[in-house]
Amino acid sequence: MSQPPTVSAACARLAALRRWRREDDPVVAAAKRDLVVAQATALAAEAARLLRGGGAR
Repeated sequence: MSQPPTVSAACARLAALRRWRREDDPVVAAAKRDLVVAQATALAAEAARLLRGGGAR
């Protein structure tokens, strides 16, 4: 399984697709799912860092 995209990369892809495709297009739906996965992955990584005692940035 490949790494999920970063949040910024997923946002950029979704923004680019929205310029050329309708909101109900399956490609846009897939990009939205990628963004949710990226956000969840980033949130989980931040939670793990805090639980390890990483403190605030």
